[in-house]
Amino acid sequence: MSDKQSNSERLEKLCGFDPTKKLNATGKLLEEVAQELREEREAKAKESARDQLRKAVELREKMYNVRREFEGQVAKFDKELGQLLSRLEVGLRGGAPVKDEPTSEE
Repeated sequence: MSDKQSNSERLEKLCGFDPTKKLNATGKLLEEVAQELREEREAKAKESARDQLRKAVELREKMYNVRREFEGQVAKFDKELGQLLSRLEVGLRGGAPVKDEPTSEE
């Protein structure tokens, strides 16, 4: 047994360190691997957040366009309704009958 210890000591002197301790995979190597895994997860999370934000912006733009189109249609129908009510009021007051104008739907 003394020969094995002696050889271990010789190996340590030859290398300048105890290779069984320095080359152990549990130390710095595992820290580096853990850091790489964290970076990969952060990159995936960042990409997911980027995609979700992009979709949110696109959805907001679609909502804005639909709302603008809807409000335009409401204004158009309100104008037509106002014209019809004006003609109806004139007719009820005994004024000259106002000829119906074709609406935009016809």
